[in-house]
Amino acid sequence: MPMIPPELLPFTRKAFPCDIQTLKDNLRQDDMNDVRRLCGHDPEEALRRGCLRSSPCVTFFMPGKPEQPVGMGGVVPPGIAWVLFHKDFLKTKEERDVFLKACPLVRNWFLSQSVGGFMHNVTLRENKRIRRWLRWLGAQELPDTGRGPIHFYFTKNKEDNRHV
Repeated sequence: MPMIPPELLPFTRKAFPCDIQTLKDNLRQDDMNDVRRLCGHDPEEALRRGCLRSSPCVTFFMPGKPEQPVGMGGVVPPGIAWVLFHKDFLKTKEERDVFLKACPLVRNWFLSQSVGGFMHNVTLRENKRIRRWLRWLGAQELPDTGRGPIHFYFTKNKEDNRHV
């Protein structure tokens, strides 16, 4: 696994199989919907596959609590980005502040690990929260064809992404 940049260490560590067990029954509902409808997997299988196939695959936690995962994510080569969160994450101002600080750092690191500085993400049309978050991070939403999921892409090109 690529080395985690120092600026991510307060809230990011290497993912372990025990993180899958902690998160599998506690994913946010919209993350569970995406996993089931887009991948056809239950949350445990999706997390396991993501962990096995991603480079990097990391676990997110609140500073000072690395043993309590709040999410997992990674990049499946050549550049499929994924992040799944615990249903109770983001309920406090402290959690939201950490999340907003971490997002651009994680995005930039994931982009640096993807082939050619390009990443792709997919979500369901009805997942307005996820779509809004991906656009906030600078992802470009491909035109909705009305048939299926919504596709997003990130690139390292400064003209293509808003830098938060």
